[in-house]
Amino acid sequence: MSRLKMVLLSCVLLTTAACVPSSHSDHLNQAHTTTNSPLGSGDVNPPFVLTPHIVKEAELSVATDPYQSRIVGMSGELLQMDVSYSGGCETHRFEPRWSGKFTASGTAAPVVHLVVTHDANRDSCEAIISENVIIDLTPIKTLFFEQNPDASAGELQVRLEGVPEPVMYRF
Repeated sequence: MSRLKMVLLSCVLLTTAACVPSSHSDHLNQAHTTTNSPLGSGDVNPPFVLTPHIVKEAELSVATDPYQSRIVGMSGELLQMDVSYSGGCETHRFEPRWSGKFTASGTAAPVVHLVVTHDANRDSCEAIISENVIIDLTPIKTLFFEQNPDASAGELQVRLEGVPEPVMYRF
């Protein structure tokens, strides 16, 4: 009986280890270095902070691996979102991208269209991973004030691809 328990325990441990990344802290390696923030350190479970990068319009529609997202909310300059995807064996990378344009929207606040790309690094594991991602919108605010030097405050609609409702960003 004891030997049977050991064999079963070994099988469970081997199966579990097969879908655990070799370096736990590299599990969600972002495309660019995280900032030091009280909200997270870049590890797997705490949220990590990403900065949107300005890219050409054509680079906004690049192929991305599937993931689900929902916006949790805003806190100052930080947009918080939850992402989930299948994987668990390889390093996954998320990168927020933006065209650098503020799109007019009639009488409402200008719109910023953000795209968050996901590179699953050919991860074939099927565990459902959920993580918290924080996007620092400071570069967007900075560019807004550069383009509107007389403004003392601003308001933008942040539209995240795949999320139906925009988030209002007031600064």
